[in-house]
Formats: sequence, structure tokens, C-alpha cells
Amino acid sequence: MSRVYVTLISKETLPAYYPIKRYNPDVVYLLSTNEVKTSTANLKKVLVDEGYDCKVVMLDAYDQKSNKEKCERIHEMYNDAEDEFVYNLTCGTKVMAFGAYAVALRHNATIIYTDSKSCMDLVTDNVEPLDTTLDSETIIKLQGQTLKAYEVYDNDPQKIECAKEIMTFRQKHSSFYHEIVKAYTSNKQIPNFYASKDYIYEYVKDDDGVKILSITKNYEEVLHLEHPCAKKYLLEGRWYEELVAKAIYDWAQGKHEVWTGVTFKPNVNDIRKPDADKNEVDVLVNIGNTFVFVECKSGSVPQDILYKCKSVKDTYGSYKSKCVLVAIGRYWQTNPTLDEKAKELGVNVILLGDLRRTSETIAKRMSEIMSQI
Repeated sequence: MSRVYVTLISKETLPAYYPIKRYNPDVVYLLSTNEVKTSTANLKKVLVDEGYDCKVVMLDAYDQKSNKEKCERIHEMYNDAEDEFVYNLTCGTKVMAFGAYAVALRHNATIIYTDSKSCMDLVTDNVEPLDTTLDSETIIKLQGQTLKAYEVYDNDPQKIECAKEIMTFRQKHSSFYHEIVKAYTSNKQIPNFYASKDYIYEYVKDDDGVKILSITKNYEEVLHLEHPCAKKYLLEGRWYEELVAKAIYDWAQGKHEVWTGVTFKPNVNDIRKPDADKNEVDVLVNIGNTFVFVECKSGSVPQDILYKCKSVKDTYGSYKSKCVLVAIGRYWQTNPTLDEKAKELGVNVILLGDLRRTSETIAKRMSEIMSQI
């Protein structure tokens, strides 16, 4: 007896992939067209790497007679009455689906339609949940992309405390904070000593080799950090990303994997021009079958950041993916066009008021956003 899985393919590969673990077939047939050769190749590579016998059958998107004949040929290769066929008709054109449906009915095959959460039997109308959980690297490979670097969020108490101290410093000494960050942004480096009107910034090693970041105002210390990440947390805004990642990690409660510092290798074969600025993700959440891409913005919010959010989602995610921008409310409100543009581009926005309530605000909005998937 053979278990045969036949699935239509479109540019979106995840609906074709979701049920495979459920039915555990001996052989997979990918019914493809010239228009979706790339996504078909991505899916086949993942399946072959996982040990599946995978074959590609090329169809004409709008020639139902020819498509039915090709489906019939698949059945002719299996003569055991105990052979089990499953047809996944989620993807492809309507003509492809109608042709495959007719052949599947003739042979008493199981016919399914699926999304990321459930699987519907198109003959019996029975709907069952899909328990498939995909690891992040598999989702990335199915999109034809290559992961370059990432860190699994580690919920390090010392990093969190460092971020909180910088947050407090920023609130109390806003002018100098922005001055030193601007100096760093302009030069992409800052000396270990920096003096302003009332402030002195120092980054030194003590007698034990411990790196210390210290800022004084009128010779009174207002920030003292001894964490290895202190410099980049302060000058690169990583303190804000840490607080956002912590809030998302707490919201996930161990159910979803959370990554930070995610970068992808630009895909030179993509018809879109590779753009290094769009291959970085501050926080990535794998909710089991798709991604939520989170961009963190602690300062002014240019409209371009919304386009970046959408581009990241479209390039590295699936049709079920979500993109989220976490911004500080008072910066967002200075541009009255942002709300309309975010809605137009499908970017979900989380606005933070009191940063001390970051976890509470993010948890509430993330639950609202997840309810839309």
C-alpha cells in the first residue's frame, strides 16, 4: 500500500506543506506551472531534504482537459486497491482545482483545503485542526531565503536591567542622550571619552579588566553600567529592542519561539533588487506556522519605515505573516499621515506611552493582532 499526496502549487508554498506531516505520505506529487517554478523548487528541496520521495508534474494553468489527463496518469502508476490518495486543492488556479477535483472524486481520494490552523475535507465537510508546528528555518527555506544570523532570545536579567537603566537615563537626561546618539550615528564610532557642556561620557576598564560605561553630569554620576552590551545598548538603541523583545517573550509564555538580531542573505535571484536595509529584523516570532516580524523604533518615525516593514514581510514571510511596528507614541503622533499609510500597507502598530508599561501594552496588542491570523 502506498500513501500518495498530490498538491497544487502556487507562489505561496506553506498551504501545500502544512498537511504533509499530518498524512505522512510515501510519495508527494507537486502539480506546478511555469509561473511558479521557483516556489515549486523551494518546496521540493525542503521535502527531499526531509527524506520524502517528491515528484513535479507540470500543468497548464487553464487547460482542464490536459490537467485531468496528467492526474489520471499518476493514478495509473498505482494498482493496489489499498493505495491512499490525498489531494490538496488549496493552491493553484480554479481550473487546476476543478480538474484535479474531478479526478480525485473518480478515484475516491481524500480531498482537502487547508489554512494555517485547520484542514477541511471537501467531500465530507469535516474540519479538523492542523497541529503542524514548523521550525523557523523550515519556513525560511520554503520562502526560498537563507538565514544569515540570529539569536534566540535568552531573557537575560542583566541585559534587561541594563536596558532599563538606559531607559531611565534617557527619560531624565534626554538632551544629552540624543546628542551622544547623534554623534555616534554620524561617525559610526565614538571615542571612549566624550565631553559636552555639563556631561562627561567615559568607557574604561577597571583594574580587573571590567568594562565600565559611566556618564556624569556636573561631576555627579548619572549612569553607571558594567555590562558587555552597555555601549551598543546605549548608542545603537538596543536597549529599546531588548525591552520590546522581553515584553514579547513574556507574552509568548514559552509557546512561541522569539529571535532577535535576525539577518538574511540578500537573494540575488529575486526579481526585486536586493536591499541590505531590508534584510534585518529586530524581533522575529514563530507562532508555529508563520512569522510575526517586529520592527522597533524608539525615535522619529519616517514613512519609509512602514515600507520597510511591508517589504520584510513580503520577502521573508508568508501570506499569513504579520508585520508589527513598535513605536513611541509621541513620535508617531507628530505625523498625521502615518495611521493611514500603516493601514494601507498592512502594518500593525503598537504605540508605547509610558515605557514602564511596555510589557502590558505589547501583550494586549499582540493578542489582538494574533486573533486576526
